[in-house]
This record gives sequence, C-alpha cells and structure tokens, in this order.
Amino acid sequence: MHLQKYKNGNKLTVKEAANWMRSEQAYYLRKEPFYVNSLLAGYDEEGPALYWLDYLASCQQVTRGAHGYAAYFVNSILDNMWKKDMTEEEGIELIKYCINELNKRFMLGQNKFIVKRADKKGITTLSL
Repeated sequence: MHLQKYKNGNKLTVKEAANWMRSEQAYYLRKEPFYVNSLLAGYDEEGPALYWLDYLASCQQVTRGAHGYAAYFVNSILDNMWKKDMTEEEGIELIKYCINELNKRFMLGQNKFIVKRADKKGITTLSL
C-alpha cells in the first residue's frame, strides 16, 4: 500500500485499501492461491471502517467480524451484544467477554491476545 502511495501520489482510503487487497487476492487466486482470510480496519476522512475478506477474494464492509475457529464462538456473541453507538469502554468489555468465552469453550487455551484500536489518532495497542 505504501507503493501505491508513492506511485500515485495519494494515500489510499480504507475502502480503496480493502478493494486493492481484494483485487490482489483475486489475481493470486488464479495464479498461485494463498488461503488467507483477513479483517482490515482503518480510520480515514469518512470515519472508521472494517472490511471482511475471505480466501476466495470476496470483500464486504462489516460492523464486526471474526475469522478462523474463533468465529464459531465469537460471531454469535458479537451479533447479540454489539450495538451501533457503543462507547470504548463497552467495546473493551465486549472484547473481554469474547476472550473469556474462547478460554472456556475453545479446545486450546490462549492466555495472550493482541487488541489494536484504529481511530483518528492512529493505531494503538490496548492492554487488557
């Protein structure tokens, strides 16, 4: 994406970055497939955005999401507890609840998670 900035002279928006990732994944799907699911989050002039991309190069803007085995447990929690106008504290509590459920229900116990926040100030790592 930095190369795109230097070639074209402008910084990509979150939507443009998601579509660029989707087109690259679609190209390699036909050449040398790599099976990667991604969540792309960012903040630009239009505000915060989250994009869900799967290994078949489909791309969708979403309000919440998860990939992998964790998605089987976390997506239902996010569907029930996520609200449009959540505060940051409510969001952190929801993340903690999801992590707690994963530790209870998932066969592999993982005690360390990296949580990052993307806002107009940039990207910061949160300690839970």
